[in-house]
Amino acid sequence: MMNKLLITRANFKVVCSSPNEYYFFDKEGVSFKLKAQTADEAYRLCAALITGLPVSNELSDSFELHGFSLQSLQASQALLKHGVLEIIDNLPDFTDRLNHEFRREIEYFSDTANIGTSGSECFERVRQSNILMIGMGSLGSWVFQHLCANGVGKIVMVDGDVVELSNLPRQSLFDHQHLAKSKVDSAAEIATRQFPHTTISPIHQFVESINDIIYLIAKYGKFDLMVLTADFPRWEIARWAASAAKSTGTPLIRGTSQGIGPLFLPGQSACPYCEWAWFHEKEPNAQRVASLTAQLPRRSTGALSTIVSMSGALLAMQSLTYLSRVSLPETINHQLIIKLGGLEISKVPYSKHEMCMACAEPYTEFVGN
Repeated sequence: MMNKLLITRANFKVVCSSPNEYYFFDKEGVSFKLKAQTADEAYRLCAALITGLPVSNELSDSFELHGFSLQSLQASQALLKHGVLEIIDNLPDFTDRLNHEFRREIEYFSDTANIGTSGSECFERVRQSNILMIGMGSLGSWVFQHLCANGVGKIVMVDGDVVELSNLPRQSLFDHQHLAKSKVDSAAEIATRQFPHTTISPIHQFVESINDIIYLIAKYGKFDLMVLTADFPRWEIARWAASAAKSTGTPLIRGTSQGIGPLFLPGQSACPYCEWAWFHEKEPNAQRVASLTAQLPRRSTGALSTIVSMSGALLAMQSLTYLSRVSLPETINHQLIIKLGGLEISKVPYSKHEMCMACAEPYTEFVGN
């Protein structure tokens, strides 16, 4: 059985090595075997460990409710006297490299998780997650790095672009040896070496319709989250992604260098294309404006590495918050707006539009085989 990190705290951790074996490690490196036959018993013993109380049936099952009153070495010595811990000569071979590699991330989840949820559970959700990323530009490359670095299990990334010289200042993933090469292939090559725990599937193509997205979802199976950072064509890419998300039940979050969100939960919250519905309602010539905009050649916009890296961190953080269920993401029916030139971030309400073509009405575009 794979060793499972059951509990982790600043002063100690508990590892389950088999269905009925639980081992306690304090921060000084002293190890003991917990006299517990079930996970519930292990939690109860740890509640006593944290509070320094004698073991009794009245102890809360949820060790999360207790604060720290003793250092781990003091507590372990006290519990030895109560017969809770057992001194052992030989430890099992704990080879769960991921639990060691990501121990700080697990500790973060432990410190911030809602009552009744362990950090290990949150991290395991991230480890088991499967993400579809559309766009590997300035913002997408930063998001990709953060998701890999924090333990995401699988990522399918789609972009038909190649690395250009002007990309290098803002996309730290690449260097001069990647010029004129596929962004997704280069990113996969780098990340496979640096983050071997993440399975990466690069697809060198542009998304040009809802059909393309639905095909990817059908081919690679259920995605836990779709991350959209591609921004061209401006309105259409949001409609394609939101419509595909609705028809397949895939959660979707969108990000730009100026704003993060909304996080679209199909049937529950506003989608990225609701913005167009509100614009269409307020602007009588909205359709003509969109048509003229679509005819303009694609052009780049001004950006700094500091802005896109901060936006990428925010988007990755919202994605990890949703995937881990550590807490409620800030971007459900909201956007996080970044004020250019400063560090001001505003949380702005983002309302669902009842006439949105993507999330409120059935989508009628033909989807071929």
